Amino acid sequence: PVLPTNGTFVVVINAEAFTWTDVSVRYRVNTYAYGGHGFLLRYVDDRNHYRVYYNFPSRCFWVEKRRNGVITRPARISYYEPFRTSTWVDIRADIVGNTFRFFYENAFLLEYTDTTDPILTGSAGIITRQSYWMQIDDFTVESIVSFSDTATAANANITDTARATLET
Repeated sequence: PVLPTNGTFVVVINAEAFTWTDVSVRYRVNTYAYGGHGFLLRYVDDRNHYRVYYNFPSRCFWVEKRRNGVITRPARISYYEPFRTSTWVDIRADIVGNTFRFFYENAFLLEYTDTTDPILTGSAGIITRQSYWMQIDDFTVESIVSFSDTATAANANITDTARATLET
């Protein structure tokens, strides 16, 4: 496969990984406040995948889709409180079909449904960018059948959700 050309990354590369469909992807991160980190999801190659990225300087979290080399950013959320730094935090993405749900410390951040030529299978990984000090641990990919009832926007941590605004 062709791998990403910018940032530092780790992608699961094996035949089974490229057939993954409905999964929950998690990692823990400990970092200072510069740069960013995130997921590579439904990774087929550098021209076909999703990047989900936490950007510290802009205090935003965004979804980037690369389909046949064309880059779009269909969803973004501005987070008015900074992501915690210098401590371990949990990051999670749940993907079922063409719908993605994203969580920070188990607080719901954003749901995105790709209705335009979605990428429905692929591997997963982690990407960092412009981060001068970062530790990542406990990266896991688990198969899921459906979204958990507790992982919906209606049941999200209202305190955290209220601090963020969705920009699509």
